[in-house]
This record gives sequence, C-alpha cells and structure tokens, in this order.
Amino acid sequence: MNSVLLVASERLAMWFHRRDDRWMQFVEVRRDGRMVACLASAEGESGDEWPPSPPFQNLELQTIPGKAQTALLVGKAGSSHWSAAVEADPTAGVLRFDVACRIQNEPSRLGSSYWIGANPKLPPPALPRFEMTPIGDGVERRLDVTDREVAIRVLSDTGPLPRTIRWQYVISFPE
Repeated sequence: MNSVLLVASERLAMWFHRRDDRWMQFVEVRRDGRMVACLASAEGESGDEWPPSPPFQNLELQTIPGKAQTALLVGKAGSSHWSAAVEADPTAGVLRFDVACRIQNEPSRLGSSYWIGANPKLPPPALPRFEMTPIGDGVERRLDVTDREVAIRVLSDTGPLPRTIRWQYVISFPE
C-alpha cells in the first residue's frame, strides 16, 4: 500500500502517499469539477531531528461502519516520537487532526507545516479553512499562513523532560 485516501466531503479529501521513509500528506479541494491538490506536507530530510512536519513512518487505516474513517500514524526523528489520528468526518465535512510528540529534549521547532500549491503546474486553488482546537494545557500554539505555507506552530512549553506535547486542528472547505 503506497497511497491512502480519506474523503471528508465531495469538496475535501486527503491523500497519504508513501515517499522514501515516510507518509506525505496532500490536501485536495474541488475546483472546476475535479479534485486538485492545494497543500502538501513539508517533510524535511530524513536526518532532521526537528522536521517541519511530523515524520510519519507507519500508517494504519481504521474503518468502523457508520463512523468516520481514521488514519493512525506514528514516526520517529532524533530522540522524539510522533503520533497522530487523522479523521475524515463526512457528516461534518471536515478533516480532524490530533497530533502529539513525545520529546526527550527541547525542540528547535515543533508543529505541522504544509506547502501551498501542491501542483506547480496550476495556480493554487482556494485554500481550505484551518481552525486550531483549544486544548487548555497552557501551551502556546499559533496558526501562521503566508503566500507559500500554512503552519501550526507550538511556540512555548515548559516542564520536565521527557514530556508529550499535543496540537489539534480541523481542516474544512465550506461551500
């Protein structure tokens, strides 16, 4: 299995493609009657201790009848371990992300990043909406959007090591 598709709605989907040692993410939206990739996860290099996006090496697909389809992902870089559940909820028409990293030392950067315009041959379509989900743990997180990148960044966190840091967000593409 080199590709996995999660469909949130007729207008929003996510592909996971196996490339080298990890699963890249591609967010697609409907444009001119067809699905077009508008975002691609920024993966970094295999030797990066703190890559721009979680380095997911393993993916399992969970399908429960009558429920949303969920991709369960895990990976490792440096001495830290990442995990995520990405749920495609067709009832709400959204992709829900619950991501965590178990850190052994202070990160130089931590979060999830996506390059805008995953298909360089086409102008980028309208972007889906990103919404951060409050966790209430005192950790500062920020959503940054530029003309080239959408990034969820964990900005401050203190506490004894090792510790686990989470971030949650939802992607939607309303009518």
